[in-house]
Amino acid sequence: MFNPEASFPLARQLHSADGAPLGALFSFVSGLYFRGKATYAQAFGRPPPELSGGLVISAGEGLRFLHERVTVDRLRAWAEVDIDEQNPRFTEPLVEHAEALERAYGATARFVLLGSVASDKYVRPLTRVFGDHLLFPPDFVGRGDMSRGALLLRAAREGRELDYAPVEGAVRHGPRAGSVARIHRPAPARQPARGDAGAGTGVVVVILVGLPGAGKTTFFQQRFAATHVHVSKDNLRGNRRPARRQQELVEEALAAGRSIVLDNTNAAAAERAATIEQARRHGARVVGYFFDCSAGECVARNAGRQGRARIPNVGIFATARRLAPPSAEEGFDQLYTVRALPGHAFDVQPDDAAAGGWTAEPASRRAP
Repeated sequence: MFNPEASFPLARQLHSADGAPLGALFSFVSGLYFRGKATYAQAFGRPPPELSGGLVISAGEGLRFLHERVTVDRLRAWAEVDIDEQNPRFTEPLVEHAEALERAYGATARFVLLGSVASDKYVRPLTRVFGDHLLFPPDFVGRGDMSRGALLLRAAREGRELDYAPVEGAVRHGPRAGSVARIHRPAPARQPARGDAGAGTGVVVVILVGLPGAGKTTFFQQRFAATHVHVSKDNLRGNRRPARRQQELVEEALAAGRSIVLDNTNAAAAERAATIEQARRHGARVVGYFFDCSAGECVARNAGRQGRARIPNVGIFATARRLAPPSAEEGFDQLYTVRALPGHAFDVQPDDAAAGGWTAEPASRRAP
């Protein structure tokens, strides 16, 4: 990752001025374990509107968002911080952010630690703040990183949220746990709330709707790259039947229990219908993001693109003529309106007239 000559896309992002999504970086470094944590948080997190379902404990900068972009210089600075409960460079920002969460939500929220509970580096600073409402899955006891990652991925795939217990006073060390494959705990009965379709699987199908140049792919990279499969006809330009191949990719991801983002213009309801139908067959939630960006704004953004990323402006105006905002009547469980802000940032607002209930995205994803 630190090698300036590295040519793979994530490394190039990291070395760019904008940096790379924190979730994608940690998934690359930690592999199965971090991917399991991010997927589990996406499946079962029920955050208040202004937060995401999972926060990342960083080295030296407290709690961060999965979608937050990190530059190579910032990552190098973190690498210099010793992650130890006795090191104030690590604990002070972590405690500061934890105390802010406790003040705002301590009376109504549960905080679940998906990191290592066997050592004190996370447990001591966080239990000082959260006390007995810092929880953890007892199934973690006796498992290494890879086993915990597999456990979390399986739980998300099966729609089976793990049991929790307070960290404070718990037995955090134990004999080596058995194989994840031997855990067969029935899923607890749960009545879905209004707009809660797909809550049983934890799988979410995200459909991005907007003109070319509205910022949809950048939005995916910032928000979903670490946890969702990216499906786009832009990646199928050499395929003779891109629409058919796209359906196959969506089907493969859903069959594997993975959430996806459909990153096309998806301008008309008829174009969105097939994917919504696929999602319903697999019991997945369907979430739509409408990019409120005029044709003129998209033309200006398109002018800054290079190579194949730049399209003829006529394509933008042609899409604008048939663009129809998504509606709950199409089968969406939740809808959001996205507006681009300076510096590759976005303002995300929920459509309260849509399905309501549990949401897959906080009402606003500004910098923390």
